[in-house]
Amino acid sequence: MVIKSAPKPGDAVPNPTGTTEVFMGNLSFNIDDDSLKDAFKDVGTITNIKWLEDRDTGKFKGCGFISFEDADMAAKAVGMSGTEVLGREIKVDFAKGKSGGGGGGGGG
Repeated sequence: MVIKSAPKPGDAVPNPTGTTEVFMGNLSFNIDDDSLKDAFKDVGTITNIKWLEDRDTGKFKGCGFISFEDADMAAKAVGMSGTEVLGREIKVDFAKGKSGGGGGGGGG
């Protein structure tokens, strides 16, 4: 029987879709671009950061997306899930692609 140990924070994890974008959750409400870049500095080059905000209030929702130069960097970022950043254990996972289609509308 083979027992696999859980990856340590920062270990790359398999990236089956080859995505370069990751979702981040459980972020501190004090986080900003610079502190996020500092937290992920050992992962690789960040090409884009998108913070999610409430549609009605415009307030930060404590989550967002980061894009990296390549899929290997994204895999290393996902390996950081559980790492403490600004006092909170962040959640990091591969971003899910947007599904196509989106409701049509009613014709008449």
